[in-house]
Amino acid sequence: MSQLRRARSGQALTDSVFSTISGGDSNIVDFNWSSDTVEPLIDDYPYSGQKIFRGSFTHLQEHPFSENDVRETDFEFLYREESRIFILDTNGPSEAISDAFSAINSRLPNGLRIQPGLSGSRSAIWGFIQTADEIGEIKVWKDNDIVPVDQIESSKEELMGETIVWDAELFFDNPEDSGQNLVIYNEESLSSATGSIEELEYVIQLFEKTIMRGA
Repeated sequence: MSQLRRARSGQALTDSVFSTISGGDSNIVDFNWSSDTVEPLIDDYPYSGQKIFRGSFTHLQEHPFSENDVRETDFEFLYREESRIFILDTNGPSEAISDAFSAINSRLPNGLRIQPGLSGSRSAIWGFIQTADEIGEIKVWKDNDIVPVDQIESSKEELMGETIVWDAELFFDNPEDSGQNLVIYNEESLSSATGSIEELEYVIQLFEKTIMRGA
């Protein structure tokens, strides 16, 4: 399971910040990271050459009902300096991701935070949806209720102009092979249970281009 969040506006994470996360007495252990730059996979990619940090760590968490029972969950992570996207990936339970984000935030200095919420205009969000190779179920917020799109008698143009996307199931072909990645978008995060961080690079770049640019 991979989940994408974002550092607060104007608060890019730097080399020194990652050194802070990895140091000291913490429930984040075996923290390793390196830096690189992005190679564009799509046309007109706005963050060509941006610095990225990737690595791994183990998050330790006490069982809520047993002080002697410690859960260890291994993670891989990716942070993109210009778009401020931070991604965690784990084979552990999905609820462990939120716990790990909280642990990372507790190690960040000076009020830096990685938080849910992927703001973008309605047209930008619908634009990202349209980049998918196959679109599954979409739910929108309409008349104070969450409604599947296929239950609304409106044209696509009317939906794009008048409704807020609650969540969407999107399928993207993997450029490296014949498989597909299922991605779930909602206003809080972008997540996937089918692709590793490396396999999601194409989707991430589409997301940065259509939603993150200028946000």
